[in-house]
Amino acid sequence: MTIPQFLARLRNLGVKISVEGDRLHCNAPKGVLTPELRDELAKRKTEIIAFLQVAKTWSGPASSIVPIQALGSRRPFFAVPGHNGDVFCYVHLARRLGTDQPFYAFQPPGLDGRHPPLQRVDELAGRYLAELRSVQPEGPYLLGGYCAGGYIAFELAQQLRASGEEVALLALFETTSFWVAPAYLRMRELVRYRIQSFAEWSFGHLKSLGRLKPRQQIDRVLAKVRRVRQAMDSRTADRKDTYAAGADQVRRATAAAIRQYDMRPYPGRISFFRASHLTARLSYNRLVDWRSFAAGGLDICEGPPGCHPDAMLREPHVAFFAENLRTILQAVGGKTAAV
Repeated sequence: MTIPQFLARLRNLGVKISVEGDRLHCNAPKGVLTPELRDELAKRKTEIIAFLQVAKTWSGPASSIVPIQALGSRRPFFAVPGHNGDVFCYVHLARRLGTDQPFYAFQPPGLDGRHPPLQRVDELAGRYLAELRSVQPEGPYLLGGYCAGGYIAFELAQQLRASGEEVALLALFETTSFWVAPAYLRMRELVRYRIQSFAEWSFGHLKSLGRLKPRQQIDRVLAKVRRVRQAMDSRTADRKDTYAAGADQVRRATAAAIRQYDMRPYPGRISFFRASHLTARLSYNRLVDWRSFAAGGLDICEGPPGCHPDAMLREPHVAFFAENLRTILQAVGGKTAAV
């Protein structure tokens, strides 16, 4: 669930959220804030504060570029989110990189539910290129993309290179060939990956339950049931929410755009961040596919065991990827922002 969706869910429950500095204030009707909901608020506090702070300064749907971290003297890093358009998936990564590293993300048009999403990867990249230059007029540029957003970052790098600009870094976070594979392969490999992931997840939870007393085991299972029920209720509420409707349109449009995207070799080097060995199946173990599109070479950074794509940009796993990304940023010489 994205931060805007989570906040919409809270609004539907009558919960009012506000932020003052680094403090989050919550006003809710009696009995609404269950222990599970309080836990979720605590876990998402950093992202909620970042979202509300950015919302005060962001110019709205007319602008695609969102300042996750606008301060700092280093060259800015520009990132494209996954196919749901949730730019706040980068909040933890931006914070881990430090307050001296400016970090911007591109929000796709159409999330407001009132404007149609763009239907082509080159159109999205072209829009982002124009807004990127409003922040940083000339290169070298530092780019990244998470999941499906990596293809848009890839095209953005292509367009910048074609216009004579230098791209010092193109970082792809779990951008696998899964998105551009034939439909029957996507379904087969996705099912295989889900089964393997569920098996490892179940084994870990059973071991954890085995260390608890019988009463604690029952409480743990009941808490999980309540969380599942809340998730189902939130999906029902999402159908009435404008943002959720827009996000669904953006998801479908982005996935369709990537499937018809005609890729061509990129003349530069690509840094590929993979969540763990588990997710190799989503790329059919064919990282050679990306090597064939990275004329300047491909560097692979594999995350810790058990990490999966949905968790790689969240705590605690994001610390590993932030440290590796910071090392790369230092190596490519992003010390001074060219603005």
